[in-house]
Amino acid sequence: MERAQTPRRQTDIDVKESFATHYKELLQDKYETFMECNHHYLRRALRINTLKADPERIADQLTRAGWQLTPVPWCAHAYWISGERRDIGNLLEHQLGHVYIQDPASMLPPIVLNPKPGETILDMCASPGSKTSQAAAMMENTGVIVANDVEAKRLAPLQTNLQRLGVINAVITKKDGRAFKNQQFDRIMIDAPCSGTGTLRRSLKGIDMFNIKQVHNLSRLQKDLLAAGWQALKPGGVITYSTCTLEPLENEVVVSEFLASHPQATLSDITLDIKREDAWTAHPETGKALHSEVRKCLRIHPYTNDTEGFFVCRIHKPKIL
Repeated sequence: MERAQTPRRQTDIDVKESFATHYKELLQDKYETFMECNHHYLRRALRINTLKADPERIADQLTRAGWQLTPVPWCAHAYWISGERRDIGNLLEHQLGHVYIQDPASMLPPIVLNPKPGETILDMCASPGSKTSQAAAMMENTGVIVANDVEAKRLAPLQTNLQRLGVINAVITKKDGRAFKNQQFDRIMIDAPCSGTGTLRRSLKGIDMFNIKQVHNLSRLQKDLLAAGWQALKPGGVITYSTCTLEPLENEVVVSEFLASHPQATLSDITLDIKREDAWTAHPETGKALHSEVRKCLRIHPYTNDTEGFFVCRIHKPKIL
């Protein structure tokens, strides 16, 4: 895979045995590719914020300033950006909210959710606001987005980003996502708390933090959040469930158990111009077959598209006849 724009880290770390053993079992012959990819920095990328700027003008402005832009095929107005400088966070366009620095894999949930102007949306785990602001742009700042997070300390970056990006259709709330089960939303985005093993390119310290017990604990929380989201979803509505981990226990297993306990729920195919990995179809620990619908989930690994690793699926609730 071409990584001309993703230089290798100058220092390596020792990989703890429990992590190596676990991921060798999960990834088999792709383990070395996975680890090699994790030792390369992420390609820098940004999304032009259509709430405050004209995409063509900003793209031309950045190009004339010496930056090279490569379109992200699955997201309109998003680009990988390269140049002699690496401090794209210091760009005036970023400070003015005309662009937002975001990994292209992180752009997937709002695209899959496809919110419409005028709808009522819940972003259950919203901070720092990347996907909230993207959804707001897709909605043309109309309707309402409830941008929620459970931790008070995470509300400050959420508020700051939404204000800088000119989002005016969002209401920020602080509550446990499981408390929304009695509300009613047109669409719900659940970018769930996860073990984050798809984001090791940001920091290899995540290897030391990995703990399989935590994976099991997170899986239980994720199932609860998804069940609460289903209760808060209007008939005919859509949920996107996503994580930035490669763990099947937090991805396909969560979705499979949800589908088994909610037989009216269906998944839809995700047809985007993106390379993907096969979804897990059996439980990684028991070998038991998972729900057949999980084949429709979108799973990407860091080496699949030279991005972060990510998982997302689109769940439909039937209309009342």
